[in-house]
Amino acid sequence: MIRGLFICFGVIFLAANAYIIETFPGAMRSPGFYNNPVNSGYGFDYKEYIKRHTRGAPIMIYTLNDCIPCRKTKSLLQQQYPDVPAYFMELGHGYPFERRLERDLLEVTGQDTFPYIFVCGRFIGGSSDLFNLHNYGRLRPTVNSCPATGFHRD
Repeated sequence: MIRGLFICFGVIFLAANAYIIETFPGAMRSPGFYNNPVNSGYGFDYKEYIKRHTRGAPIMIYTLNDCIPCRKTKSLLQQQYPDVPAYFMELGHGYPFERRLERDLLEVTGQDTFPYIFVCGRFIGGSSDLFNLHNYGRLRPTVNSCPATGFHRD
């Protein structure tokens, strides 16, 4: 009886924490992530966050854990472009803010697969799109003409 009561309270506690994290992202701080998110009434809206941070990096990639195209993309950049600042945000722990960020990435880009790759603040597509730019010799000139040099802090 008492054990069942503890399990019941544990489930209620976990549900309450999930609600708090989804509703109040400040309850689970991640450095630099919660820079003025907008409350859309359905949780926080990360569309502006995505736009702001992708403009602030020559290459910004949103990846997933255990994603083979994501690994190939990272490998290409590490081997062929070690001098280019490339920033990665890896998702996949199942936190509510990650699910919301993934929904907002879909809305911003129209793409529903990982990785989401932004070059000079412009969404270029996924891994195959980055490889095409590289294979046709257009990635280096694009990155060299990019005015972004690092994350802008508001």
